[in-house]
Amino acid sequence: MSNLTQPTTPARRSILLVDDNARVRSSLARLLQWSGGWEVVGQAEDRVAALELAATHRPDLILLDLSMPDGGGLSLLPQLRALSPRPLVVILTAEPTELVHEQALRLGAAGCLSKMMAPDELLAALRAMINTQL
Repeated sequence: MSNLTQPTTPARRSILLVDDNARVRSSLARLLQWSGGWEVVGQAEDRVAALELAATHRPDLILLDLSMPDGGGLSLLPQLRALSPRPLVVILTAEPTELVHEQALRLGAAGCLSKMMAPDELLAALRAMINTQL
């Protein structure tokens, strides 16, 4: 018997990053691509680009910044959730609060995560959300 048998690789999930900070988007993209299992299909810095890229690429998951200059992520959430097929949307924020988390869930987000999470914790949380909801 050969030891060349490889474990089954999980399907890669497409992801759209929406954040007005280019450094945050770049760091998230590198982390997700490095970790495997994710394909970053686009990066948007504002609402218009986010809606256009989401409609074009139909990502499995959208990481959506809570605070953007042209309107908060919560106000964009219903438009993103109305796309077909419906993407999973996770709110990212520098300062998560219970109120923001409750509002995000009420508007259809899969969850609300802190930008300050350790990279392995962020990846584990995203995997858990996508495995339970997709």
